[in-house]
Amino acid sequence: MKTKLLLIMVLIAKGLTAQNQYLDINQVKAYMTADATNFYPVNGASNGGYEVPKGSGKKCDFANCLWIGGRDAGNNLKVMAQTYRSNGARVDSWGGPLWSTGPLKGTCPLNGVPGFINTVFKVNKTTIDSFKLAWQNGLVQNGSYTIPSSISNWPGTYIPNPKEVLAPYFDNNNDTTYNPLNGDYPLIKGDQAIFVVYNDMGNVKTSSLTSGIGLEVRRLSYAYNCPNLSGSFAALNYTTFHEYTIINKSNALLDSVFCGMWTDVDLGGPMDDYIGCDVTREVGYIYNADNFDGSIAGAAGYQNNPPIYAYKLFRTAGSNGLDEDNDSLIDEADEKLIREMSGFTYFNNTGAGSLQQYTDPAYGLEYYRYLQCRFRNGEELVYGDNGIPKIGGSNIPTRYCYPGLSDPLNLGTNGGVPGPAPVDPGLGTNILIPGGWSESNNGTGVPNVPNDRRFVLNNRVQKLLPNQSLQYNIAFIFTPNPLAHSFANLLPTAQQDWEVIDSLYMNNAFPSACSSVSRLAKNSINQTILSGFPNPAKDEFIITGFSGAEKNISITISDVNGKLIQALKQDL
Repeated sequence: MKTKLLLIMVLIAKGLTAQNQYLDINQVKAYMTADATNFYPVNGASNGGYEVPKGSGKKCDFANCLWIGGRDAGNNLKVMAQTYRSNGARVDSWGGPLWSTGPLKGTCPLNGVPGFINTVFKVNKTTIDSFKLAWQNGLVQNGSYTIPSSISNWPGTYIPNPKEVLAPYFDNNNDTTYNPLNGDYPLIKGDQAIFVVYNDMGNVKTSSLTSGIGLEVRRLSYAYNCPNLSGSFAALNYTTFHEYTIINKSNALLDSVFCGMWTDVDLGGPMDDYIGCDVTREVGYIYNADNFDGSIAGAAGYQNNPPIYAYKLFRTAGSNGLDEDNDSLIDEADEKLIREMSGFTYFNNTGAGSLQQYTDPAYGLEYYRYLQCRFRNGEELVYGDNGIPKIGGSNIPTRYCYPGLSDPLNLGTNGGVPGPAPVDPGLGTNILIPGGWSESNNGTGVPNVPNDRRFVLNNRVQKLLPNQSLQYNIAFIFTPNPLAHSFANLLPTAQQDWEVIDSLYMNNAFPSACSSVSRLAKNSINQTILSGFPNPAKDEFIITGFSGAEKNISITISDVNGKLIQALKQDL
C-alpha cells in the first residue's frame, strides 16, 4: 500500500462579515437567489451564473431549479417549478416560510414574508468560530464584542413558528428560541454556507399554472475551502453542495411525487455542448462537443481547456426517518442501497432551431412529464440516437439518456437489453465515450448536433404526507482540464472526482474546517482533537486539527486487522 500523509496545520483566521449573494469560499463563485431558481438574477443581470475557476470570468452553469410535482387525493396535478422568471414573470416560488399550525397552517402572506424577500442568509465558519471564542471569553456577555449581522440575523426561529427550528442553530441555553445574546449560533456545514427558505403559496403561480401545494423548501448551500488538499482530494475545492429539505405544510397528501433538478447548463460557450449521465455513479454531466470551447454572445469559452461539469445526486434513504422500502422498519441498513437517481433526460433551447415538442415546458403537465423522463408532448425517452421516438425505430423506452457503458444492469430499460450503440472510429475517437450510447456515438453513424442543452436529474417517486419532509441532496463538481486533455482522456479524472466527493459525503469524512478553526481558550484543557479522512483510505489519508503548537508527532498506520503498515515521526 502506497501511503501519502498530508499534515494540515489549521490556524486562526478572522471571520468575514460581508454579506452578499455569492457562495464563493473556494474556486467557485455561485450567484445564489432567495427563491427556487439559482444562479440567474430576477432581472437577468450579467453578474449571475456559476463562475469557476473564480475570477476567470468563465461560467459553466446559467440557471437551475428544483422541480417538484405530484397529485392530490382527487388526482389533480400540482407542480412547483420555474425556470428564469425574468422580471417577475412565470414565477412559482416566493421567499419565506409557511405557517406550521393553526387555522393559517400551510399559508403565507401575499408575495412572501417580510424579512425573507430577496434575502439570503450567508455565514462563514470563521465568523462562527470568532463568535464562539468571544462567548467563551465573556466578551459577548459584557458587550465588548459586536455580534456580526450574519449571526444576529440568522433565521434560527421565526415569529409565526417561534418554537420551530428554521435554519439549524446551536441552542446554548436550551430555550428553543434563537438568540445570539444567549450564546446561540448557526450550525452549518462546510466553511461557508447560505440558507434560503421559500414556498409555493405566496401568490398565484404563473409558471406551472397549477394551484399551490403548501410546500416549504429550505435550502442549505455550502462549500469547503481546502487549499492544502492535493491529488484527487483537490476536487473538494471545485465543488458546492446543496441540501434541500422539502416539507408538506398542507393538510393533504401529495402522491406520485417526483423531484428533479433542472438546469440550463452552459459550459463556457453554450452552443457546442454535449451531455451524458453515469447511471452507476448517479451523475449527470456536460462536456464540450470538441476539443475547443469558443466564446459566444458574451459567454467566455474555456478555449483549449474544456472541463467536465457534473451534478452528483446523493443517496439519502436510510437517514431521514422514513420507511423508504415500505417494510414497517425505519432507516434500516438496506434502505441505504435504494438508488436516488431515477432518471436523466434533456431538452433543447426553444430558440435554437429545435422541434418545439422537445424544448422548454410551458405549464404544469409538461414540467411533470420531464420529471417522468418523457418529453413535453408525452412521448417517452427512448434508447439510442437523440432519444426521440422514430417511426419504424426500435423505440425502447429508457429512463437514462446518453449513459455510455455506465448502466451494465440496464436499469434504464428495466432490465431489458437494448444493445450498445456501435463504436464508429470515423466519428472522432478523441471525443468518443468508448462504447454504449452517447451523443457522439448514438448508433446512427452521425454524431448529434451540439446545442444549448438543458437536462433534468430526477429522483425516485415518493409520497409526501402532511407535515412530512423529504430531502434532495446534490453536489456540483467541476473537473478542470489544465493539460488540454480530450474528453475521453479527461473523463476518468472526472469519474474519480465524483467518487471522492461521494465517499467524503456518504462517510461524513469532510475535513474539519480546513480554512480555519479557532484555538481553544487559554484556560481550556491542553489537548488536541484530530480527525482524518477518508476512512477507509486507499492512497491518501489527510489529518486535520493540529493547532500549530505541537513539537513532536508520532503516527502509526494500521490495516483493518491491526497490522502495522507504517510508523511516522515528525519533528515540527
